[in-house]
Amino acid sequence: MTLHRTALVALLATAGLGAQVDPGSGLASFTLHERVEMMATNIVRGVLRLRDASAIDQAVHRGGAYVEFDVTVLDNLKGARLGNFPLVLFVAPSDHAHQYSPNADDLRRLLGRECILHLHPVGRRLFLAESFRGTSLIEETPKALEAVRQRIAQHAKWAETVPDDSVPFAAEVAALLELIAEDPDEEALGFAKLLKLGPLAIPAIVRHLADARPLKNREIILTRNRPDAREPLIRFHPNTMGDALMPVLQQMSGQNFGYSDHLMGDDRRQSAIAGWRIFAQYVLAETLSARGGVGRR
Repeated sequence: MTLHRTALVALLATAGLGAQVDPGSGLASFTLHERVEMMATNIVRGVLRLRDASAIDQAVHRGGAYVEFDVTVLDNLKGARLGNFPLVLFVAPSDHAHQYSPNADDLRRLLGRECILHLHPVGRRLFLAESFRGTSLIEETPKALEAVRQRIAQHAKWAETVPDDSVPFAAEVAALLELIAEDPDEEALGFAKLLKLGPLAIPAIVRHLADARPLKNREIILTRNRPDAREPLIRFHPNTMGDALMPVLQQMSGQNFGYSDHLMGDDRRQSAIAGWRIFAQYVLAETLSARGGVGRR
C-alpha cells in the first residue's frame, strides 16, 4: 500500500492517539502533550505560589506581563533532582488576542494546587518547556499523573530503539547514503532524493542518525517545506552524515528536536537523536495502522 504525503497527513492528523494533535508536525498523531514531555529536561510535581498577591491583577491590567512564582517541589518525575525553585511566567488576560495558555484565570485557579510542570533550562533558570500552549503546566489528577508517567516510560524506551531494516525504504535510504559518502559530487542530488522519498521514510532515515562519517561538502541546500516561506531554499552546514540527516527530517516532518548548525555538541546531538527515535515510533505506528497492523509498538 502506497500513501502519498497528503493522504498520510490527513490520516495521521485524525488517527486520535489522544489529546490535541501537534499542529506543527503536520504528520503524525503526535500530541502536544507527548511533544512537551520530549522537550522537557525536567518534569516535577509541585505547588505554585505567588510572591506578590497582586501581581496577576497587575499583569492583567497591563495587558500581559511577566510574573515571578515560587514552586514547592513534591516529587521529581523526570530529569535531575530539583529542589524548590522560582519560576517566571508570562501572565496574560483570558481575552488576549494571542490566547496565551495558561492565562491569568488559569493561574489563579492553579495557585496552591498540586500541579505537573514540564520544564526546560535557559541559562541557570528554569522555564516552562512550551510556554504558551497550556501543556507544560497542568493540574494534577490521578489520570493526568498516570498519563505523564506512562509517556515518560514509553519515551525512555523508544529513545533507545533504533528502527530495524524492515521499515519502509530502509534499502533505498541505505543506498542513497552510500552514494553520498562515496561521491561528493552526488551529495546534493542524494539529499534531494531522500526528501522525495517522503515522510514514510522517516524511520529509515532515523536508523542512520548516529552515522559519524564526515561529509566531503559541508553545505547542503534543501527546499523549505512551507510554500509561503520568503526564502524557498535553506542552507545547512553539518559536519557528519548523521547531522546532515536531521535537517532532512525537519523538512519532512515540521519537527525540530534540537538540531543546530553551530552548536551540535555531543549532548545536544544525543538528545536530538533520542527525539527523532521517539518520533519515528509514532510514524511507524500509523504506518502499521494504515496497513492493518497493530499500531504502536
